[in-house]
Amino acid sequence: MDTWAFVGLYLELAPGRANLNVLKMAREGLLFDLQATINKARKEDAPVRKENVEVERNGELKGVNFEVIPLKTSTKEHHLLIMFEDATSPRRSESAETMAPEVKPVKGGGKQERSTRQSIQLKQELAATKRYLHSLVEDKEASNEELQAANEEILSSNEELQSTNEELQTAKEELESTNEELHTVNEELHNRNFELTHANNDLVNLLSSVNIAMVMLGPDLRIRSVTPQAEKLLGLIPTDIGRPITNIRPNIDVPDLEQMIAAVINTVTVREREVRDRGGHWYSLRTLPYKTVENVIEGAVLTLVDINVLKNNLEEIRQSRDQLITERRKLEEVLRQMPCGVMISEAPSGRLILTNKQAGDILRHPFPAAAEIEHCDQYTAFRPGGQLYAPEEWPMARSLATGEIVTDEEIEYLRGDGSPVILSVSSAPIRDRDGRIIAAVLTLFDLTHRKGTEEVLRSTEKLAATGRLAASLAHEINSPLESVTNVFYLLNQDPSLGDKARQYVNVASAELERMTHMTKNMLSLYRESPFPVDVKICEVLDSVLELYGPTIQSGKISVATRYDSAGEIQGFPGEMRQVFSNLIANALEALGGEGTLKLHVLASRDLRNPKTRGVRVFVADNGPGIPPERRRKIFEPFFTTKGENGTGLGLWVAHEIVCKHRGYIRVRSSTQPGRSGTCFSIFLQNHIMQAKPDDTAARLDKIA
Repeated sequence: MDTWAFVGLYLELAPGRANLNVLKMAREGLLFDLQATINKARKEDAPVRKENVEVERNGELKGVNFEVIPLKTSTKEHHLLIMFEDATSPRRSESAETMAPEVKPVKGGGKQERSTRQSIQLKQELAATKRYLHSLVEDKEASNEELQAANEEILSSNEELQSTNEELQTAKEELESTNEELHTVNEELHNRNFELTHANNDLVNLLSSVNIAMVMLGPDLRIRSVTPQAEKLLGLIPTDIGRPITNIRPNIDVPDLEQMIAAVINTVTVREREVRDRGGHWYSLRTLPYKTVENVIEGAVLTLVDINVLKNNLEEIRQSRDQLITERRKLEEVLRQMPCGVMISEAPSGRLILTNKQAGDILRHPFPAAAEIEHCDQYTAFRPGGQLYAPEEWPMARSLATGEIVTDEEIEYLRGDGSPVILSVSSAPIRDRDGRIIAAVLTLFDLTHRKGTEEVLRSTEKLAATGRLAASLAHEINSPLESVTNVFYLLNQDPSLGDKARQYVNVASAELERMTHMTKNMLSLYRESPFPVDVKICEVLDSVLELYGPTIQSGKISVATRYDSAGEIQGFPGEMRQVFSNLIANALEALGGEGTLKLHVLASRDLRNPKTRGVRVFVADNGPGIPPERRRKIFEPFFTTKGENGTGLGLWVAHEIVCKHRGYIRVRSSTQPGRSGTCFSIFLQNHIMQAKPDDTAARLDKIA
């Protein structure tokens, strides 16, 4: 850049490193116009003028005119001439013209005026040029920055090209490696072809030697390959290879062969069925999808297996099974109808294979049903104490192990519900044709009922004998007692008898009357009046209390009676007297000469049937009470808590009489110190007894 004249008014150096770019040196306000003018001059290659461009100078805006003129040189370089000048305002011109006459003419004044105007014009052009140059400087700076970015992109492209070159080098190496691998694969393929040829030869020989009819079909159901056995069974010839199997009539009877093959190919499933040839021979036809190594379906495979012998054997097995089922059902029905329990176990495991309902009922053990008995483990037997029976002690185990035959062996056994039972057990082994033990059968009877019946018979016989003996003794005693009563009556009438002696006679007569009453009551047990009558319970109780008056008065016993009802029923007075006599006598013995006896009579209802009305009688004492273990047996015959002083018949007789009158008797007792005592509760219905009471001995005989 070259400058002429003073351009400091339009251009100035920027701070920092010196830069001679005219656009960088343009003053503020000049750069844009200068750059635009320069660009236009370059483009049009013609001078371009710009006027009145305001430029900041010393803090003031000054008008500048400038002109950019392209310069042509002998070289190819382009040069521009930028001329600046201050723009002269019209007001200044007028002032100058107004003041012109006042100016003194000087020598050479016209030339100086022209120079001044030219200078102003040049200054304006110079200012415009400055603005244009400033704009051009900015353009060049942007271009430089773009070039810098382009340079960086070129460097990046160069690096990418270098990387691409390296990748190409790597690809070349990989290509060489791939070429080597292809060479290896080629060798392996050659070996595989060799192996495939051998495999094909082996497959051909296998299909030729196998004794299974096999046909391979393509997706269009054309025959691809067959085995020699298939040619015989289906009636194929070598020229049938390649023909659709639907165009061939095989020797087997399969009407829907085409549909079955199509279904196998479409659904990729295996179909199997039993077919027969024209001669009635049975075969198993199995149709499978033909799959390639890539698991692609390309047809189907038919195989025919001779099952004629198996079919015949299966039919024989089915008939034998039906026969066995029939025989088993017969056996189960026989076992179900048998009155005893039956159990069958296999040898040597001892696992149950058959039981009947009676066995489960007797042993109270839920055996599985006959169809599920195979899932039952070996049955185990326990003693009443819970100990397991040893194998040598259980009859079935002995029969399974040694073949022993056991007959009617009595065994104490603990049932499934925890109750003991006495069993009569018999067992025997079951042997096969060779005499080997294959199972054992066990039968069992519950002897509990029979034992109880025998015990009842013995007790009944004892009761009957006791009753007959008591009746005989009472009858024999009654006659002398009547004679003695008459003697005492006559003795009491003797006037010579003293008062002291007469008193003793009266006491003896009262005791004799009491004894006579007891014998009559004993006879009433064995022979009662034939018809029931109205009985007032209160009167019966009073008569019994009168009978035991001496015993009550001899000790410190207080009697409390409470009669809320007359207590009238239909019954037998002697039997009622016997009931309350036994209860009151037991209460007096429990008191031991000191205590309280309470008698309470009231109208009540049957607790078991509230609609039934009757009379309830309470006989209570505050004696020592009855322990619970004895309380459960007090109504049993011959059971007594008095040791050798009791017969064990009083409460049993009372219970029988109350039941005979369609009532019931209950007992509550406590042995707790300070609160001990016993209370008997008797309920009797208010009904009319229609039937005649049976003779006691006859009833005992009937029970026996």
